[in-house]
Amino acid sequence: MCLSTVYKLKDGEKEKICEYVSGVRNSDGEFVFTDVMGEEKTVPGKLSSIDLIKNEIIIED
Repeated sequence: MCLSTVYKLKDGEKEKICEYVSGVRNSDGEFVFTDVMGEEKTVPGKLSSIDLIKNEIIIED
């Protein structure tokens, strides 16, 4: 199983937003991340990068 960690890029630093993300969708210009337990976290911003080797998703303002 591949689960990712989501980070928000602020002032060049990565801030962890959520872990164990199993699903990603876009809703009204915001990202909705769903973790393995079904909890959802909505994050505004734009996609900076996805690294499937490191299992990380980077969002920026």
